[in-house]
Order: sequence, then structure tokens, then C-alpha cells
Amino acid sequence: MPLLPIYLGAAGSMSASAADLRQWVRFFLHEGRAPDGRALLQPASLHELETAHSPLSARAGLRTGYGLANYPLGFQGKALFRGHGGGIGGFVSAFGYNRALGVGYAFSNNGERGAPKLEQLVQAFLLRQLPAPAPLPRVPLDAAAVGPYLGHYCSAAPRNELSGFADYLTGGTHLRREGEFLLNEPLLDPADTLLPTGPLTFRRPGVQAATAVLTRDKEGRRVLIATGGSAGGYALAAGFWWWLPPALLALCGLLVITSSLAALVGLVRVLRRRIPRAQLLPRLLPLLALGALATTAWALINFVGHLSTDGYPGLPTAAAASLGPLVFVAFVIADVGLTVRYFGQFRRPAVAWYLLLTYGALGWLAAVLGTYGWMSLRLWGV
Repeated sequence: MPLLPIYLGAAGSMSASAADLRQWVRFFLHEGRAPDGRALLQPASLHELETAHSPLSARAGLRTGYGLANYPLGFQGKALFRGHGGGIGGFVSAFGYNRALGVGYAFSNNGERGAPKLEQLVQAFLLRQLPAPAPLPRVPLDAAAVGPYLGHYCSAAPRNELSGFADYLTGGTHLRREGEFLLNEPLLDPADTLLPTGPLTFRRPGVQAATAVLTRDKEGRRVLIATGGSAGGYALAAGFWWWLPPALLALCGLLVITSSLAALVGLVRVLRRRIPRAQLLPRLLPLLALGALATTAWALINFVGHLSTDGYPGLPTAAAASLGPLVFVAFVIADVGLTVRYFGQFRRPAVAWYLLLTYGALGWLAAVLGTYGWMSLRLWGV
């Protein structure tokens, strides 16, 4: 059987059998010792491996962060595991261990769906005889400490830079007080309830450890850091204009939808010779630009599918995903040029101005996509 190439950098780069994974889990359960009892890691080194040091969240008191390829797992279970997991198209794998209880696991799955649920089932099976943990003591909300941190936050460190434009366009998240807890409310996703565990640390309901912290960076800016949940990530306090990107996105969507419908009406009117043919292309180009974006999304979905099933991306889909954003920009530029050129031929100047407004909104969207690298994709080289 030929070996398939692995993409996405380090993801999926370690090759191990089931027996290898078993030894790997036992290594952590046995305090960093080999099967023959030799100490391969000193206890201090193992502690360093399991401890988050560099992130701002760790320095602010959050102990559930990422160590050295090692992080906590199973926040909503009876006990925490430590380990690592991940995958790419075609497979996922994970391992976890709890040294105090002497239990661990490792698994691989030839697919990318359902892995979190599978891992939860494995953890629940290993902890089935463990009594339910006692409820955590209630910590009163420190309103004086929390007060300065309430307000709006925008994501400052997206996990995937290429998809970071989504965080920018959706406007971040709003943090507000609700009685004795906080609500972390993204614009589109469900809100996260944050229960206090200390003056500026918080946990989600049903979680046994703090998963969010409020702090300040070295420039003194207010920072919200949350792990897991729908509103996770590293976010900086936003200024007054945080609402502008989502508002412009909504306006852009409204303009494109209405101008696309008007383009179809314009096509009928041109065919019936109600309006000059010179106006047809300026009216149709917004619809064509929208089609270029839709083609890009379709191509990316197929691109990932080819990687998952065939091991190679497929030249047509890779080229479509790469060139789609450039075609979109070309349509926008052509839109502006043609509308300006034939501006005087529009019987209703308001139509021409409306088209120019639509192209301006699409140009702004193109600028956002370009800022996040979408105008320089070369997926055909993968």
C-alpha cells in the first residue's frame, strides 16, 4: 500500500502503532519511567512538561493552559486527565492519563467526526467507579475587581490566522455581569456563563477548574482569556467602534443580495430592450462576484474532502479555491470601472450610485480577506 503524504505541517507527523501508544501512556503514568524502570525524565522535568508557563493566562493564575505538548482534558468529567490530541482530514487520535488514579487511554479513529464524544465516553468508562465530585464551594463575585473589565472584547489571536477574518467580521464578544456571575456573549454563538473561582478567574458550569481569566497585558490593556466554550480565545478590550465591522458586513450582505436580485431583473429588461445593453454588465457583476465567493467556498470544501479520501488535493478544486478570491477582486474592480464609464447612460442616477455603493462594500470585504491572506493562496502547490 503506498504511503499518503501528510499535510498541514506538524499535524499528523508522529507515526505510532497501538503498542507504541500504550507505552507512551504508561510512560506518563509511571512518572516518566521506561518499562524496565529506568527514569527517562526527572520528576521536576515532568512537572515542567505539564505546566503552562509562557502564556499571559498562566502568569495571571490560570492553571489549565497548554504546557509542552501537554494540556488538561475532561473538564466536565469526574476528574481531569492530561494529554494531547488532534488530527487532520482522514484520522484523529488522542491520549490522556490521570497519574493520581493510575488510568490512561489512547485511541485512533479513521475519520474526523465524533472524536470529542468518543474521548468523553472513554474517560467516563475509566472513571465509572469514581464517586461524583463534591460541588465546588461558591465563590462570591468580586464586583469591584470585575467592574473595570466589563464591556466589549475583540479577538486578538485567532487560532487559525486564515480564518481570523470571521472573528473580525462578527465583532468579538461582550462581557457583562448577571447577578453573581458573568456572561460572555458572542454576537452569533451562544453565551458562556462564567462562575467566579477567584477575584478574576472563572469557570463554566459543570467544570471543575478555572477556564477563564481577566488580566492586563504589558501595555496595560484589558484582556479576556477563555479556554473552550463558544467564546474562547485571547481577546482585547475593544473601543467604541467595535460594532463597525459586523454592521458593514450586514450592509454588504444586504447590498449584494438586493443588487443580485436587481441584476436578474435588469437582465430581463435588457432582453426586452427596456434599458441599454451597456448597463447590463455593471448590473450583473455583483452577482458574478458573489458567485466567485460561493465557488471559493465550494472549492475549499471539496479540497478538504480530496485530502481526506484521496491523499491529494485535486488540481481543479485547488485552483478554484486559490483563484476564486482573485476573480472576486477582478469583478469588483471591473464593476467600478464600467459603472463610472457608463454612469451618464443610466436613466436613474440613483441606480448607478447604488451600484457604486455595492462595489464599495465588496471592496471593503476584499480588503478584509486580503488582510488575512486570502489573496495569495497557492493551494495547487500543496
